[in-house]
Amino acid sequence: MRSISHSTSFTTRPFPPLRPRQGSEYSTAERLKSLRGGLTQEGLAQAASVSVGVVRELERGGTAPLPSLLSIADALGTGRRAREYTRR
Repeated sequence: MRSISHSTSFTTRPFPPLRPRQGSEYSTAERLKSLRGGLTQEGLAQAASVSVGVVRELERGGTAPLPSLLSIADALGTGRRAREYTRR
């Protein structure tokens, strides 16, 4: 039986330092959850006149039609900024 040598050396590189995420690096789902605060998904959906399914889908990382997104932005008080962004 042959003996296996474990003398193989390799170099490990340290992980890069962690840094806080910048605004655009957050996913839509993360931003929506943080902006929603204490409001439930149902409460946000009602305030935005969209279905609860739309809010749930967005919080899972899915998509929604632009009018629904703008309604949610209005309900969260960020509608003006959202509209300026879509005009670019």
